[in-house]
Amino acid sequence: MKTLSTDKNDSPVFLKQGQAETLAALRTGFIKQDGKLTRVRVFDTLKRSEGPEEVIFRKVESSPAKDLVEHLKRGLTAIRAFSLTATAVPCAVVLIDGWRRGYPFQAFTAITVALAVVLLQIATNLYNDYSDYVKLIDLPGTSGGSGVFEKGWYRPNQILNSARFAFVAAVVFGIPTLISHPLEVIIIGGVGLAGTLLYSHETFGLKYHALGDLAVFILCGPALVAGYSYTVFGMFSPGLFPIGIFVGLLACGLLHANNLQDMHLDRKQGALTLANTLGYRKSIHLLGGIYLGAALALFYAVFTDRLPVAALLAALILIPATQITFRFKAALGPDCPSLMGVKVAAAKVHLIGGVLLGFSLFVAVWFG
Repeated sequence: MKTLSTDKNDSPVFLKQGQAETLAALRTGFIKQDGKLTRVRVFDTLKRSEGPEEVIFRKVESSPAKDLVEHLKRGLTAIRAFSLTATAVPCAVVLIDGWRRGYPFQAFTAITVALAVVLLQIATNLYNDYSDYVKLIDLPGTSGGSGVFEKGWYRPNQILNSARFAFVAAVVFGIPTLISHPLEVIIIGGVGLAGTLLYSHETFGLKYHALGDLAVFILCGPALVAGYSYTVFGMFSPGLFPIGIFVGLLACGLLHANNLQDMHLDRKQGALTLANTLGYRKSIHLLGGIYLGAALALFYAVFTDRLPVAALLAALILIPATQITFRFKAALGPDCPSLMGVKVAAAKVHLIGGVLLGFSLFVAVWFG
């Protein structure tokens, strides 16, 4: 261990990457100095001319929440609440579509299954934050991560334990449906649980091997709408396929926009994403194609009578989606300051698309 000044509590601490002490500091948020535990966070990494890369830690003061509102704010930040549209919106749209078709369902089942799905995403988000921090992908000052480690709100192992809790809670909410539909839930739930565990795994995570975009498209699109429809209604509606493609592509667009902005950081830390594989300019074209494909899925659904004409209202997402694409095109690169807030903008596209599609299905019922 190396420190820089006589004040060891304030100076940065350098630990060689790969050592047990370094991994323990990354996971727990503590370093032992002079027999005492010091709360730390990653500050940066340093590559010297010789030897392995070093991780620079700095002391961080604990910052307890002042009140319940502050606790809630921090919790919502940690779970990346703005991204939960990726699972909540598809469930809502499928429920509205089944209701307008007159499919019988139990409200209790619809609610518990939706909660289980959202909790699985929360578990994935939390574990993703933990995994990226431990792998030194999300560093202070970068656009990645929720920022809770840098601010001293939570320690890494607290986020990991929260991810485990959310995962267990998702399983608990799925138990009532498991009892009534055991085979279906085992198959559908198994796919969801496997996707959650595999997506951000430290060793073989799909997101680190350029498979994150495909995984999100499938899990938050066709697999999600088909699974939710079958567990709630016991059947698949004709509109499920285009709905799954639409919401899946919007979720994929959200992830791709994130990876597009983080591509330099991901490349530096050895995380292989589709954006890094294609390069900046080609990834921008892919992003535009993803959003265009989502709109085309709606046109296909309308022209094949799978969804009502009103569903084309959701194609208005092309307006904000095009704005996002052109922001990337106008930027000099992924680190350009003009891209600040683009991740939230991409999440809003998903939310707007789902709300417009759900609203259009209501309109179809009201006006026949």
